[in-house]
Amino acid sequence: MNEMNELEKATLWSCYALENIMTTNNEFLSICSGIKFKKRPKLKIDFQDYDATVEQFLYLRQSVLEALNNDVFVEIDTCRGCPELARQPVFNKYKISALHIQDFNVCNLKCIYCVRGTKDNNKTNRPILDYRLLVEVLKRRCLIDDNLLVNIALDEISIIPGCDEIASVFKNYTCCVFTNALFFRDSIKQILQGNNRSYIITSVDAGTRETFAKVKGHDVFGTIRESLINYSDRGVNCVKLKYIILPNINDNYEDANGFLKLCDDVCAKAIILSRNHIFDIIQNENLPDNSIQILAYIWQKAQKASYTVELLRKYFSTDELNRLDVAISQSE
Repeated sequence: MNEMNELEKATLWSCYALENIMTTNNEFLSICSGIKFKKRPKLKIDFQDYDATVEQFLYLRQSVLEALNNDVFVEIDTCRGCPELARQPVFNKYKISALHIQDFNVCNLKCIYCVRGTKDNNKTNRPILDYRLLVEVLKRRCLIDDNLLVNIALDEISIIPGCDEIASVFKNYTCCVFTNALFFRDSIKQILQGNNRSYIITSVDAGTRETFAKVKGHDVFGTIRESLINYSDRGVNCVKLKYIILPNINDNYEDANGFLKLCDDVCAKAIILSRNHIFDIIQNENLPDNSIQILAYIWQKAQKASYTVELLRKYFSTDELNRLDVAISQSE
């Protein structure tokens, strides 16, 4: 493998993931989460030798960088063509600032926009990744950034056997925990209490009991509300609530107002607005004007209530974003 000189290292074809991210999905380590580009560079974990696994990960990353910047094709060069690539400065010392923990387990809800809960992906016979050993290796090699963010997205963390162990390993780091909050877990609360920058994200997608049952497949709106209140009762904003707009389902004022009230009830840290990107974007179906109006309504009400509002712009088309900007400006 050819060595790159210091001048070449100053600006390279790279991306945020190559410079910052390690993703694990229990059987593999990969460089990115593959949101936009599914053929992500990855390697099988050696459950008997985590040092060797991390060494292979570093080699994989360096191989991809050199292949991209020396116009050489190698078998693992699956990043070529990814829209996230850009010419950018690259720091000499590689640090992991985002650790994504992913896995595919059966969820205890049946969201109408999600395929996870419709398939049994719980491979009970596979080895269990030892997160404690992995973190110990990363720390020993000085690969963990001081501001590490741990994204815990295990379909539903509260129902997996390793929930308590994961919480024990990462409770002192800044964590973003994705949970549907159907089951309250003390171990998840320990994560929130261990670092005052940690938070959970719950996609509610409704503001009424009836719509929630339709979207999530179970009539448990009240149960989830109580769980979220229990998570936030330590007096620190640690809950982000998400609203995925669904045409002709939750794009109405009753659900929008009910959702905003739930945000008040649980002392939400922020509100996240999104769209159904799993199916709609593939079919190139732009959101109808009514859906755009409801998003603008939630945005305006949330801003007036001093909430932080996060719009997941990458999941919206240019036309949708333009119409949303107009709707927000007209309602000001």
